[in-house]
Amino acid sequence: MQVEPAIRLEVHKQDFITELRRAWRVLGRRRPTQAVVGFSDGQLWLRCGGARFEVGAQGHWPGEARVASAVLYAISRVPPPASSLTLSLKDDKLQIGSSVATCYWQAVGSAVIDLALDLDLVELLRLGEQHDDAALEQSGILPEVQAARIRMSRKIATASRALVALGIDDAKLHQWVREQLGLEQLVSARLIKPSLNARR
Repeated sequence: MQVEPAIRLEVHKQDFITELRRAWRVLGRRRPTQAVVGFSDGQLWLRCGGARFEVGAQGHWPGEARVASAVLYAISRVPPPASSLTLSLKDDKLQIGSSVATCYWQAVGSAVIDLALDLDLVELLRLGEQHDDAALEQSGILPEVQAARIRMSRKIATASRALVALGIDDAKLHQWVREQLGLEQLVSARLIKPSLNARR
């Protein structure tokens, strides 16, 4: 019986840390809560919030690991002492040097949404209607979309309190805002597309 090789990558520590720090500089304060780590053509790549960073690596990494970006941020702030760095996966645990974190392992290409950098509130809301939650989660952007939905609801609740005397309640205002942002049209387009594909 053939034994599957261990899921493991070797990378030069300083190159990896340099790319991590560059990622945080590019993303700034709007760093997403999740990052996706993959490997192709001899390059370990990190995808986070629409940005992609690469560094040379060697090993076997047949999928993508979705992990909290805070873990990678901590490693970039306090790197391990060795000159080389090992990334390995066992069960649902991603180990980078001596740091271990829970991750979600997914097939190559699962992070299917092409994200722009520095998405604002409206862009996040629209993105959330263009894709289902499974695709958003696989691309590591679902927490940001969920936070955007909460922010919209809070803003609408604040506005509706000022308009209640005019007979405009929260539900009516919520529907109006969705129409003004074009969210309902995006939902319809997303639902229609699979049915059209099924007919072909």
